[in-house]
Amino acid sequence: MLLTIASAIVVLGAVIFVHELGHFVVAKATGVGVVRFSIGFGPATPLKFRWGETEYVVAWFPIGGYVMMASEEEAAMDEASGARAIEGGAALQAFPPERMFESKPLWARVLVICAGVTMNVLFAWVIYPGLAASVGKNVDPTTTLAAVDTLVLPTAARPLAR
Repeated sequence: MLLTIASAIVVLGAVIFVHELGHFVVAKATGVGVVRFSIGFGPATPLKFRWGETEYVVAWFPIGGYVMMASEEEAAMDEASGARAIEGGAALQAFPPERMFESKPLWARVLVICAGVTMNVLFAWVIYPGLAASVGKNVDPTTTLAAVDTLVLPTAARPLAR
């Protein structure tokens, strides 16, 4: 039972990581500022670090994750309430208006949003053949008939001797 739960968490963690990585890579490629890349929800574990403008976090609840992008809506929330209401707290740095998600053209925003699902599909297309090649078995799709023992057939049914 414990192995089943641990296996499910590992598999879901890999799928979530690949999904969020898709959003992250496309957001960076289109020039959207990324505040935080988190695997899991809730408070951050000690497994967190900052590299460049982005904070990378592993949170305590492993089911889920998010990529927090620079957003005018979030900046307005920070000013109004004094703290970010969404996961992880306030951004450690301000992003210029041209790096905000809303300031990007529609095609870039659509790419960022669709990148997670697209990465999951590509991940499946890579994993499935890899698993099939490593643990799969070859199956001959033809039907093979057994040989007939002619000695036990009635005399009338036996083939003629040549």
